[in-house]
Parts: sequence; structure tokens; C-alpha cells
Amino acid sequence: MLKTGDRIWVNIPHTGYVGVGKVREPAMMAKDVKLADGKTIYQLSNKVDYHKQFIDDADNAEYMVRVDWIYTIEAGKAVKEIGFFGNQNTVARPKAIRWTHTVDRLKQIWKIV
Repeated sequence: MLKTGDRIWVNIPHTGYVGVGKVREPAMMAKDVKLADGKTIYQLSNKVDYHKQFIDDADNAEYMVRVDWIYTIEAGKAVKEIGFFGNQNTVARPKAIRWTHTVDRLKQIWKIV
């Protein structure tokens, strides 16, 4: 659902909002994304299961998107208020009034235009 130029607001479930950024390029299968050190996420750790069984399955593979961060904070300082929009989906395009309230409030707190 994400397109280049989309603004994303990052919410850690049960923790709060930790950042806002702009999508730099379309989502890619995780196996095709090279990190700064030239590795893929699959080469980072043997202790984490990144659903490697789906690495070449376009319908079930993990996807990644590059983001230019506008503002971020540590998880320990996440912003969470009563009335904020929350959703367990990885990506959502909410239309609820609570979403508008949440974005407006985060813009105010983080001084974002």
C-alpha cells in the first residue's frame, strides 16, 4: 500500500508513536534490500526467524520500504495518549476521526508542518 512520497507515522503497539517519515522508494522483497553494510536482514542473525521459507514467495515474503525520517524518538519516550488511533496492521490508511486527531496532535508535539 505504500508509495514513494507517502508519509508514515510509526506506532509500536502498546507503546506509542515513535516517528514519522516519508517513503523514499516502493516496497521491495526483503531478500533484495541491501543494508548499509551490504547485508540483507537474513544475514544479520541466526537467532531470528525472518520467515526464510517464504524468501522467494512474492505473496508471503517479507517486504521492506526505505524511509527518509522526518522525526524519531526512542521507544522509551514514545507518545501515547487517550484517544489516539491504534491499529495492529503493519500498514493502514485510516479514515477515522481519531486518526486525524492523532496526526494533528503528533504534529503539534513534534513541531512538524
